[in-house]
Parts: sequence; structure tokens; C-alpha cells
Amino acid sequence: MHRREFLTVSTKLGMAAMMSLMGVGCQEKTRAVIGLAELPYSMDALEPYISSKTLSFHYNKHHQGYIDTVNRLIKGTSYRNMPLAEIIKSAFDETEAEDLFDQAAQAFNHEFYWNSMRPGGGGPPTGSMEE
Repeated sequence: MHRREFLTVSTKLGMAAMMSLMGVGCQEKTRAVIGLAELPYSMDALEPYISSKTLSFHYNKHHQGYIDTVNRLIKGTSYRNMPLAEIIKSAFDETEAEDLFDQAAQAFNHEFYWNSMRPGGGGPPTGSMEE
């Protein structure tokens, strides 16, 4: 197996596992355009660990870029009315939809990332690798 093939397969499996753990199913409401979800906190809420400048750039440029590309790729296709999680599931094994899968998975990963943090954090890690 070549490196690119390994990365593609492992990314797909990781996305499927993460979506399953999050309980993402087929009951989501459909929409004609995928939107950029609002952050669950203000741009400066994670300072001093993540600056508002860094957060703004990553959210408004990178994340928005993935959303824009997904919307461009789904235009006029059978994916156009699917929510993001459905696009990822449907494009998972479609060779001709590999770019769409990659972009949709990146958009999903970014939304997951934003929702995995909170102001004040959760404190230091507990437990150890040996447990």
C-alpha cells in the first residue's frame, strides 16, 4: 500500500469512527448550501493559548475555505441537498468524489475542533498512559 492510499484509507476510517462516536446519523435536516457554523465562543475567548488573530485566520480563512470548496463541489450534483455528515458518508467510497470527501471531512474536522475547546479549558490531563 502506498503512502497516499494509506492516508486516504486511514482518514476515511477515522472520520467514520468519529462520526459514529458522535452519533451522527441520517436524521439531520437537509439544506441547499453548507454553512459555516458559528463558534461557540468569542474570537478572544481562548487567549492566551490561541490568539484572536490566529483563531480568526484559521476560522475565517481555512475553515471557510473548506466550506466554500464543498459548496462549489456539490453544486448541481446529488450531494447538493445533503447535510455535511451525509456528504462525507456518501462520498466515502466514491472514487470520483475523493476531493469532495477530503474537503467535507476537513470542514467537519474543523467544526469538531472548535467544539472541542472552551474558554478556561478542562484543566490538566488526568491519568497516565500506563493505566
